[in-house]
Amino acid sequence: MSLFEPMYPYPGLEKSTALLSPVTYDGNALNGLTVRIDDACALDQGFDLLKQIGKTSRSSVFQTDGWLRSVAEATLSKAGFEVRILFALDHARPVAALPLCLDKRMGLKIVRVLGAPLSQYSDLLCEENYLADAIPVIESELAAIGDVDVFVFSRVRDDARIAALLSALRAERSLESAAPYADLTKFNGFDQYLRGNWKAHRDRRRLRRRATASGPLTFEVCSSPSRAAELTRHAIDLKRRWLPGLHRWFGTLASDEWCGALVNAVNVPDASTQPVVTALHSGNRLAAIEVGFVHRQRYSAFLGALDPFFRDWSPTQLLMEDTVAWCFRNEIEVYDLLPPDDRYKAKWTTDKMPVADWTVPRSIKGKLYVEIFEKALNRFIRRLSLGVQRPRPNSRR
Repeated sequence: MSLFEPMYPYPGLEKSTALLSPVTYDGNALNGLTVRIDDACALDQGFDLLKQIGKTSRSSVFQTDGWLRSVAEATLSKAGFEVRILFALDHARPVAALPLCLDKRMGLKIVRVLGAPLSQYSDLLCEENYLADAIPVIESELAAIGDVDVFVFSRVRDDARIAALLSALRAERSLESAAPYADLTKFNGFDQYLRGNWKAHRDRRRLRRRATASGPLTFEVCSSPSRAAELTRHAIDLKRRWLPGLHRWFGTLASDEWCGALVNAVNVPDASTQPVVTALHSGNRLAAIEVGFVHRQRYSAFLGALDPFFRDWSPTQLLMEDTVAWCFRNEIEVYDLLPPDDRYKAKWTTDKMPVADWTVPRSIKGKLYVEIFEKALNRFIRRLSLGVQRPRPNSRR
C-alpha cells in the first residue's frame, strides 16, 4: 500500500508510481502525487488541487490558475500531448506543484513545463517555507515518469524557484537570453522616467507630431473582456501577416491552439490577474495593439502588433509610451518586456534578468534532440532573427 493512501482523500486521481519516503517538515511528512489529465473532469480535479497551494507560490502570471488552465486546454486539444501535474503534499494539502506537458510524437517523449512555448517564464509553484523539502519530492515524481527521452525547462529566470530543482536534476543550461524590465518605483513619476532616455522620447515626440498631422490619435484601454479578446485576435492576425515578410517565425503564432489559449487567458483571466489590452487609433482606424497582463503590480508586455499602413510613424512606439504612462497612473511597480533581449527594449528598460533554457537528456535520442534542436537549431534561428531585426518595436513576440 502506498505511504499516503490511507490519508489522501481524492479517490479517482492517479497516485504516483513512486513510493516515497516522507520528507520531514516541522514534524509533518511530505509525499508526492502525480495527476494524469486527459479529459475535462480530470482537468477540474487537478486545478482544484492547484488552488489549494498558498498565494506565496505564484511567481508570475504564467503560473496562475487562469493561464495554466488556458494552456492545459490547448495542450489537450493537440494529438500526441498529455498533461500531468506533480504535487508535493503536506498530509492531504498540496504545498508545491509542477504542471507538465508530455509530447509523445516523432518517436520521442519530451517533457516540458506546461505552457511552453506560449508561457514566457517556467517555474515551480511552491509555498515559500516548503521549497527545500518539496524539491526531493518533485524530483522523485519526475523520476517516476517512464521512458522519457528529455526534460526541457524553457525560459527559466535566474531567480526562479525551480532553480533548486534544476540543480538537483543536474540540468544543463543551453539557450541563454535575458528579460529586460524597468523598475518603475525608481522614478518619481512618468516624466522622470522619460528623462532617463530623453533622446528616444524626443524622437517619439517627432513621430507623434507626424502622426497627428493626418488625424487625431486616441489611446484605448479595453474596458471589457469581450473587447480585449476581440483586439487580441486582431493583434494575432496582424502579427501573423507581418512576420513572414521579416523572415521571422514563432511557433506560438503558427498554432491555432496556442493563439486560442492566449485569447482565453485574456477573456477568462485568473482572479489575481488583470489583462490589459491597449490600442492606438488614428482617426477611426486601428493603428497598433499591445496585449499585456498585470499580476502582483507587474505589467508583462506579451504581444505588440501594428497596421503596416501606419509604419512610417511607428505606432507601436507611441502605444508603448502611452501604456507605460498608464502603468504609472495605476501604480504598477515593474514594466516587464519579457525575453528575448531584443535591441529595441533597451530604451524602455533599466535592468535585465538572465533567462535560460535547461535540459535533462535521459536517452541517446534525447541527447541528439538537445544537440540538434535545443542548441544548434535554436542558435541558428536566434542569429537569423537578430540579423534581420529592424529597429522597430513591432519585432516583438
